[in-house]
Amino acid sequence: MATHPKKAIPKTPMQAFAQAAPQEHIALLLWKMRHANPELAVTVTEADVKGYMDCISYLKVTPEVKVFEHRGATVIALLEKDTEIRDKTTGALVSRGNAIKPVENNEADFQRAEQHERVRMIRQTAPQLAQTLLNAANRGEFSEDLVREAAQALQIMGGPQP
Repeated sequence: MATHPKKAIPKTPMQAFAQAAPQEHIALLLWKMRHANPELAVTVTEADVKGYMDCISYLKVTPEVKVFEHRGATVIALLEKDTEIRDKTTGALVSRGNAIKPVENNEADFQRAEQHERVRMIRQTAPQLAQTLLNAANRGEFSEDLVREAAQALQIMGGPQP
């Protein structure tokens, strides 16, 4: 009789972690976020619980935390329950499940989500902007648009942190 993959004896530390208790997953998540959250603590308020419940109710989903290995790493994801897809012939896993897209139900949460997205986009484009600024400095040529773009990026990054 085949052993269930979750019950298999782990061969690597990553496999052992994937099979660890939820408390160990939460501990590592907090530790991984240590630079943004040096207290290693997350406070959950009544408003957070309400927002979460409103979101899953609005989306009509049942969330499930799934822990799995992917490309040499362990992924901890909040996915929609019972949406994994398996190949009908082989039984091989095709999709781990549907992602849950958070929906903000109030202006403050919406603004916070927008700020996170602006910061994410700036981080993504920052190396290119920095190189463009360096090239302009080397040539002694700065366009007003380039200076404004750099100033706006700095303002967003220096503003209230998400």
